[in-house]
Amino acid sequence: MNPSRQTDLVSEPRPAFTGATVRIIAVAIILFPIIAIFSPNALVVLLVMTSLALLFDERNRTGIYTSMPRIPVILIFALVAWSLVAVSWSPDPLKSLGTWGRVVGVTLCGLLLFASGRKLAPSERGALKEAFTVAGVLFVILFSVELITSGSLTRALVMLWNEIMPWESALPDEPVLLSRSSAAFAVFSWLCAWVIFNQYSMRWSVLFVLAVVINLLTQNMLASLVAFLSAAVIFAIVYAKPGWGCVVLFVALVVVNLGLAAVVSGVFQADREAAAPFQTMSSWRERLSILEFVYQRVAERPVFGWGFDASRAIGQDTPSGFGSNMAIPLHPHNLWAQVLLELGAVGFMLLIGFVVATLRLIAALHADRSMIAMVVAAITTYLLIGNISYGMWQNWWLAIAWLIAGFLGALAPSDVSPD
Repeated sequence: MNPSRQTDLVSEPRPAFTGATVRIIAVAIILFPIIAIFSPNALVVLLVMTSLALLFDERNRTGIYTSMPRIPVILIFALVAWSLVAVSWSPDPLKSLGTWGRVVGVTLCGLLLFASGRKLAPSERGALKEAFTVAGVLFVILFSVELITSGSLTRALVMLWNEIMPWESALPDEPVLLSRSSAAFAVFSWLCAWVIFNQYSMRWSVLFVLAVVINLLTQNMLASLVAFLSAAVIFAIVYAKPGWGCVVLFVALVVVNLGLAAVVSGVFQADREAAAPFQTMSSWRERLSILEFVYQRVAERPVFGWGFDASRAIGQDTPSGFGSNMAIPLHPHNLWAQVLLELGAVGFMLLIGFVVATLRLIAALHADRSMIAMVVAAITTYLLIGNISYGMWQNWWLAIAWLIAGFLGALAPSDVSPD
């Protein structure tokens, strides 16, 4: 144990799982790695079912808004409202409206989970430490087994499903077997590592992190490894200087995205005109090509954008130069570029405001600096992966964000400023 580093998570005696809310959240924590390994898309179901179950606890049906930070929530609803307005000028308004409805549904479930977690008493938060420890170890074991056996457990489950169900599921493709799982693994592991550090010791936490890194080194999705290692650097900075560390994260995000914009508008274009091979891996070269096309479209409608979820329609008739891929394969693989493309400068400023307000709230947490560093590291991992790999409106990817937010809300001390 580390008495000097304890927060209200571990300063209380070990309580029994007596409250309905803490039981529900504990079950969700333990189910998270299982679902993330075998069916990442079902994380949406986990979020929705957890949120609905929380409504059976009477205290979660009242005072939901008062238990959430006002400014970030106002900015979330402002972004939701602007997205609805932007549906009207999207290439396919009816389809975009359906996507908007799903995003809003996931968001409302996530807010309910977060608000419920904030209402937990310190003793109830302490009860969650066992759930995070079990979930962290389980995630490492399942991920390792799937890596070593090329997805034998997943394949067995799919074959069993196909035997008992009238509709069949395809067997997983080995090159992308754990790509989505690794993203969830990289983000969720920060929470587990922090709990292990506080409940047991730094040695066990370091061993856990090493196991995570070894697994991420072995799997095929480089983005998860890069994001996790980059977040480790941010963790060290925030741990040393919590307030300044949050500023460093924001500046780093701005610099990275401005750097990408400079590359696609300068270096990458010059390289193409010189007909010289761009010295990067094919996947990164393709992402730069996507961003080049996206920023060209952004320049055409910089203020209001092309409409919510327009990425699925724009560029579908334009070859990318990489095999049969289109200029934008469903989404830009960069959340900042996607917001600029679809929601314009208006939506982008709302998103930036939300990020700044959230980081300000985290920096003001009345918590051990290791917790502040852990929260920022988890956010960093999620944002970096989102800046490389996934679409902003993918349901399972949004579900990961809200599940992690809910789990963090259940861990963090409740005596925070409402602003």
